[in-house]
Amino acid sequence: RKMYIPEEILLVIFQYLDPKDLLATVQVSTSWSRISRDPKLWQQIILTGKTIPLNIENLNLYISQLIQMSPSLTTFRIDEYTSRKISPHFIVKTLVEYCVKLRELGLEVRGGVGLDILDLIARNCYKSLQSLNIGISSVETGLSSIGFLRNLKKLHFHIESWTDHKLLFVTKEQEDLYMTGILAIVGLEELILEGVMRGFRMLARGIKEGKIGKLKCLALRYLLDIDMDDVVTIVNSLEKLEYLEIDDAHDIMAEIVDVTDTLQLEFPQVMFTNFPHLKI
Repeated sequence: RKMYIPEEILLVIFQYLDPKDLLATVQVSTSWSRISRDPKLWQQIILTGKTIPLNIENLNLYISQLIQMSPSLTTFRIDEYTSRKISPHFIVKTLVEYCVKLRELGLEVRGGVGLDILDLIARNCYKSLQSLNIGISSVETGLSSIGFLRNLKKLHFHIESWTDHKLLFVTKEQEDLYMTGILAIVGLEELILEGVMRGFRMLARGIKEGKIGKLKCLALRYLLDIDMDDVVTIVNSLEKLEYLEIDDAHDIMAEIVDVTDTLQLEFPQVMFTNFPHLKI
């Protein structure tokens, strides 16, 4: 005698399955296949060293299958451990082809990605994407498409200087191209800049001119060239600023602390810190 389980009950049960098991349930029957593809089960894919199965031979194929099951996907993240085992270009190409509703994207890739991947994201996700965490390789040169992502509200943008076991800094001209693109994202509310060497002044100048005026949270990490006058300009220019984080690891003279302590008295509504509280 066969036991009938209502589909709504199966859907509840399937919510406790991991992605690999859901791929298997698709093959059981027509009804199970339909339930396994329910958008409620595929709102996010987060792949880390703790979540990816150990016995997957072809991780690119596995992730591609997950993506193809997820046309309603809103969140996709991979950590550095996972990125070492895949082709980021192949995964992003598959992602933008199948997931038109993507809102949050995080790519932690050792050494950063190329501008071609950023271009794929910008040209295909500009309508839906609201949060992006991405690192760009310092060897990349040319125009950046980051400014096409006009609906972004949160951006963690880092320049990866370690490439093929070598330390290589990006040119000021290239950093200025990145800053110009970021300044074009009019709705930006949270911004983490990491590894920017000489482009900070361009950012400060743009903010003084009224660009990204909705910014509430700004974090500056691993920036070696920060003029404190530019910091003061930013705080004075951003009326909605609530959080300012400045990494002071290289501040031998304690200049950052002196300036932020003074600013704290004038702007008590802003949280000034040197700890990385902000996450995107």
